[in-house]
Amino acid sequence: MSRASSVIPHLTDILIREEAECDRLLATLREERTAIRRLTLSDFGTINEHRLNILHSLDEIEAERRHAMDHLAEMWGAPPNSLTLQAVIDRFKTSGNQGLEEQHTRLAGKIRAAREEIAFNARLIDGIQTFIKKALHAWTDAAPKEGIYSSSGACRPDGTGALLRQRG
Repeated sequence: MSRASSVIPHLTDILIREEAECDRLLATLREERTAIRRLTLSDFGTINEHRLNILHSLDEIEAERRHAMDHLAEMWGAPPNSLTLQAVIDRFKTSGNQGLEEQHTRLAGKIRAAREEIAFNARLIDGIQTFIKKALHAWTDAAPKEGIYSSSGACRPDGTGALLRQRG
C-alpha cells in the first residue's frame, strides 16, 4: 500500500492546480458577465481566448490526473479507466490522509460555481437576444407598409434605413 500511497500527494497537487485553473475560469466568467451587461462586444474576443487557454490547461491537467489514476489502478490490479477519485479517497480515508478529500471537496465547489456562472451568463445572453428579436419584430410591425425612404430619398421596402415618410 505504501507505493500506492505515494501517488496521493501527486493527485493532491493535480487537484490543487485544477482548482487554480477553475479560479481563473471563474474570473473570466465574471469578466464575461460584465461585458454582457455593458454590451461591450469588443471584449468577447479576448475573454474567449482566455477561456480557451484555461480549458486547454484543464484538459492537460485532466489527462495527467487520468494517467495517475491509471497508474494507481495498475498497482491495485484494476483495469485502466476503472478507478474513480472517490474510490481512491475512500480507500485512503482510514489511513488519516484527508488532504486529498479536502482538495476534492474544494474543487467540486469551484466546479459547481463555474457551472452556475456559465448558466447565469447564458441566461443573460438569452435575455438580450430575446429583447433584440422583440425590438426588431416591433420595428418591422411599426414600419409603414409602403416602404421607408432613406435620407437620400431612395425607397427601402425592407424597412431598413431612416424612418422618413416623405421623399428627400
